[in-house]
Formats: sequence, C-alpha cells, structure tokens
Amino acid sequence: MSATIPESPVTFRAAFCGHYGVTEEEFATGLFWECIPASRRPVAWLILRLNPRYFEDELLALKAIGLAQSPDEVQAEFTYLRELNRQNQRPLKELFGVRISGRRLFRIQNKIFRAKA
Repeated sequence: MSATIPESPVTFRAAFCGHYGVTEEEFATGLFWECIPASRRPVAWLILRLNPRYFEDELLALKAIGLAQSPDEVQAEFTYLRELNRQNQRPLKELFGVRISGRRLFRIQNKIFRAKA
C-alpha cells in the first residue's frame, strides 16, 4: 500500500519565477524592478549604479517575501518592510520617492496566487 504524499505549498518565489520566466537567483531583483513605479526606475537605476548596496534591505525583505505561501504571509512580510523603511529613512529615497510600491506588490501577489490556485 502506498501512501499519498501531500503536495507542499508553492512559495511566492517559485510561482513568481514560473510566471515571469526568471530563475530563483533573479527573483529578488526581478520583483524589485516590478515593484518600483516606472517613473522612478531611472532614478533607482542611477542610485544602484552609484551605490550597489543602497537597496540591500529591500532586496533582503523581498527574499523573505519569496518564502511566503499565502497572501497573508506576503502582507505580513511587506508590513515588516514598510516599518523597516520608516525606521531607516534615507534622503535619496525621500527626495526622489524611490520605494517599493505595496500596491504593485499586492497586484503581482494576487496575479501569482490566483494563477497557482
């Protein structure tokens, strides 16, 4: 008699990578650029060229979001990122409004989790 092994839940990272056709190594960077409003991408690109570690906290937080297995987990991780950004305000982010858009993240999340359901 063989036991059925239940499927393990798919992570947000795996679903995102499958949907957008990126590797898991490219996940955080790919999600970062999808979550930056288009009008702010040139400024974000310039900031990254001047200081490649400037968005390191955001990329680490996006990696944590990638482990989420439900929309509620994505929301919890994003709340942590938002609090982190409030505590660690940086002049260039404030001046140019370069930040991860929660609205864009949740739109992506809804698309991803709806597609895998």
